[in-house]
Amino acid sequence: MFCPDCGYQNRPNARFCTSCGFSLVKGTPPASGGGSPSPVVPKIVLNPPPAVPPVQEKPRVNPPVAVNPVQESQVFIPTGSLVVGTVLDNRYEIISHIATGGMGAIYKARFTRLNTIVAVKEMLDFFQTGEERDYAIKRFQEEALLLSQLRHPNIPRVTDNFIERNRYYLIMDFVEGKSAEKMQKDAGCKGLPLENVVNWAIQISDVLYYLHTQNPPIIYRDMKPSNIMICERDHVMVVDFGIARHFSPRRPGTMIGTHGYAPPEQYKGNTEPKSDLYALCATLHHLITGNDPTQGVPFNFKPMRSYRQDVPAKLDEVILRSLHNLPEKRHNTALELKRDLEEVYEELARGGKPGGTTQPYGSSSPQTPPPVSPRTPIQPVSTPPARSVNPPPPVVPPPSPPVYDRGTPPRGRKSSSSGDPQKNIESAKGYIEKSNFKKAKNELEKALAVNPEQTEALTLLGYVLMRLGKLQDSVKHLNKAVSLQPSSATGHLYLGKAYARMGNATEAQKEYRIAGRLDPNLFKDKKEGFLEKLIRSILD
Repeated sequence: MFCPDCGYQNRPNARFCTSCGFSLVKGTPPASGGGSPSPVVPKIVLNPPPAVPPVQEKPRVNPPVAVNPVQESQVFIPTGSLVVGTVLDNRYEIISHIATGGMGAIYKARFTRLNTIVAVKEMLDFFQTGEERDYAIKRFQEEALLLSQLRHPNIPRVTDNFIERNRYYLIMDFVEGKSAEKMQKDAGCKGLPLENVVNWAIQISDVLYYLHTQNPPIIYRDMKPSNIMICERDHVMVVDFGIARHFSPRRPGTMIGTHGYAPPEQYKGNTEPKSDLYALCATLHHLITGNDPTQGVPFNFKPMRSYRQDVPAKLDEVILRSLHNLPEKRHNTALELKRDLEEVYEELARGGKPGGTTQPYGSSSPQTPPPVSPRTPIQPVSTPPARSVNPPPPVVPPPSPPVYDRGTPPRGRKSSSSGDPQKNIESAKGYIEKSNFKKAKNELEKALAVNPEQTEALTLLGYVLMRLGKLQDSVKHLNKAVSLQPSSATGHLYLGKAYARMGNATEAQKEYRIAGRLDPNLFKDKKEGFLEKLIRSILD
């Protein structure tokens, strides 16, 4: 039985809430002043004699109304009902309600201690049995743990979680944007511009490749338009990891996903990385054609050119390949799908399709979309993550000379009008090797003035600032570098060093662990495992 005042689950025949003292039986006052008063059945005197003085007997009253247990269990404060101004955990102030879904509600909130905007996810607070509630809490905790370990520019970070008044809350990055589903509805449920959709698909493929190369692999399992948020400059964020789980081969589970987007094997409770590729291509088919796969017969995708004549044959071929009912007939990996989509996008950017270029979503005049920025493929994970330990506060020796990522093309653009960032970077490397960190800092700042997203410059500047003792600025630049290029082992290595010098052993270990998974050669000179080497190195 759920308390209508605080949401606590009591035993079935409880008269008062054991958490707040609220009355759970109509007509009974609260136990100890807690909660709000329940409505009391009014006393009605039956046929009082008009001229006779009041009698000493108690007036007759209507018999108490029996409460239907099923109806009573429905009395609860629904998810999504937090009012504006509510403060959770003494630090998160609710600004507005965003949405309510199957597993909970999302709010926009302000983190009062730093005056920053965050997203608050509230777990659904009504369940028929205690087992259902335990299962939902377990799922929520799994989501928090899973997301807290992920670092990718297209995945929101989880920063906190807590339980308050018997409800579970998750704090994460607030994503400012519009879902692909909403964008299509705004366009009249028609197909969206091809360049935009393919650009989104390339970013999502990169997310899936990152998830699938974790150890063990993570299967997203619920790709659909409503879980794709489009932010400024067509930047994609993949949200709602509530049903993502670690992949265990030959271990059937229950069917979790969305009808129409899920592949045939997922209906049988079996998932694998290629299941996500099917769901992504089903989503792309929907966004391009406007044909909703949740309506009608599942697994029935016609060529997109039968809906739109401007769809290139190459794009149709790529999408339909991973929409095959047999997993072995689909793309082998998300990286393979991404490369095929990049080829299509380059063709579209050149105007190599019937009818020339199309207008990006929301644009009033034709324009050619920017070319796809090349990304360094994320290396497959070969070493399972080690368990987190909490060593004493470290005493860290001076950082070793910088190690540069070999063969990694710089992210971003070069400017021909205001200098050559690469020359500034090479000059900075020379100064670093001579331990002239002030001049190295000046050169790197010149490079970033031309291109603020030059990841190599950001990484080196983070290292230089660390050597100059400016640890907060160092962490700031290194965090930006690894968010732009999460596959950079060097970036994570230096970020770990910066955290270690600040005395933050937990974050230091986390970054060292990521660096070791991305490039095991960083620790190959030691016989012990890289985590043991990490702990020893920051404690020596």
